[in-house]
Amino acid sequence: MSIEDFVLQRIPSPSQLDELQVRVACPDLRSLPAYTADLERAGFVVNAVTDMSARWTDFTRQRAAAFRDDRLRHVSVHGEAFTNELDDFYSTVAGLFAAGVVGGVTIDAVSRPNVKGV
Repeated sequence: MSIEDFVLQRIPSPSQLDELQVRVACPDLRSLPAYTADLERAGFVVNAVTDMSARWTDFTRQRAAAFRDDRLRHVSVHGEAFTNELDDFYSTVAGLFAAGVVGGVTIDAVSRPNVKGV
């Protein structure tokens, strides 16, 4: 299986922790070592991990900027309140990536064979 997900790259400040928990809805973001250990405890063998942090940092920055650039359209389609919520979400995620708090990974893993008698 292939997983693409956020990982915690460094301990967040109290305000960044609040952003993760409340604004991004990641109350228990795991570090890469903790994430892969969880997979292994669940019976998977991790074959490869690809750090996507640089690409995702750039993507999240561009996504937030593009959203802001098209704000008038978003307000006309979604309304002011929802547009503000999305802008806040995109900006917060971009900021957490830019600060090095959040990173991105692709993990390739397979289910561990259940071999008896070994």
